[in-house]
Amino acid sequence: HMDFNMIHDVALNREWAVLFLQRQTLLNKFNTKINLEKGELGLPPELKKSLDLQSVRYLIADLPLNDPNLELIKTHQFSSKVNHVLFMANSTDSSKIPTEKAYLYQNKSYFPRITITPKSDAIYMNSQDKAGQPILEKVLSPEFDPTRQTIIEDTSSSVATRENNPFTANYKILSYEPQNIVVQVETTSDAYFAMSDTYYPG
Repeated sequence: HMDFNMIHDVALNREWAVLFLQRQTLLNKFNTKINLEKGELGLPPELKKSLDLQSVRYLIADLPLNDPNLELIKTHQFSSKVNHVLFMANSTDSSKIPTEKAYLYQNKSYFPRITITPKSDAIYMNSQDKAGQPILEKVLSPEFDPTRQTIIEDTSSSVATRENNPFTANYKILSYEPQNIVVQVETTSDAYFAMSDTYYPG
């Protein structure tokens, strides 16, 4: 089950009636791949990077996950066998794979909740697609480095002059409350500050 960022305060009694955010819906199109011979799941590069960017630190699966950046830290034996339901791509067909355990993995390549990147390395884009498909493709591409780059969705912004001097940044969280966060930041040049915390009313 995934958390789809419900910010609309809508009472639900059907789990599939969640109001999806457009960009979260785009991320949800990435699916795990399955190796039927080994009975294990794999993460496509786009899916793995999207999890990293969302600072996903732990993953739970009912089949083993095969990824070099995932470390198995615990298994849990079910009281009885359950079925992993496999839905076929571009089809209404499905199949079932019996499984007896849950697997808890730690993601060793997740990105920190706070990133500070130099303004001179920002990438300016203005997508006509409200859902941001071109921007999402750029973010998930291998050449995009979120530890160094930030995408600004406004081509009218002034582009900073690229600097050759080393960029360093430090921060300290001074206070952290449900509705208020104070962070002290020091950088060697103009920079963008990003925090991955999601806002939930209430």
